Amino acid sequence: MFHCSRVCFLTKTKEVILLGSLSFICPSIYASGVDVRVGLSFEHTDLGPTVKVTVSNHPNGSQNRAIIASPNNRNALAFVVFDSRGQLVVPVGIGKADPLSLQLDLAQSESHQMVQTPCAAHADIYLRYLTHAGLFGYRLSPTQEYRVTAIYRPWGDSTYGRTSQEIVVRLDSLPAES
Repeated sequence: MFHCSRVCFLTKTKEVILLGSLSFICPSIYASGVDVRVGLSFEHTDLGPTVKVTVSNHPNGSQNRAIIASPNNRNALAFVVFDSRGQLVVPVGIGKADPLSLQLDLAQSESHQMVQTPCAAHADIYLRYLTHAGLFGYRLSPTQEYRVTAIYRPWGDSTYGRTSQEIVVRLDSLPAES
């Protein structure tokens, strides 16, 4: 599949993507009638700064179930992080990984929450995610402010992703666990 977020024209069952003189037709993720949304939050727990990614099948008038990729799958979840000066923070490689490919089956209005706590081996690395075979994360300073957005691909890396709202976070001033 070809990825593009520049120019898209939607029909009922397909997206036609135009890039200059090239055009591609790919199955539309909107044709399923499912409205998948992603949320991102940070809070302080007994284990330290904790990241929560919530995936939900938002009510949209239909009764469709969402059969979607788990956020723990390869290429299903990524993060974009900017520092206080607006510079893109570069992720660091943590190691190789070969996870199972899992699916979530969410009824309408149902959600799934993925919680990431600091791990002992990499206590200063947050926002971990998997590429094709590598585990990556961000080395964040507790005293610096960051702008973070989660990108979730409900149907894997062959379709467009959904993004959370951008949040501003500073690890040493997180709200306590609710």
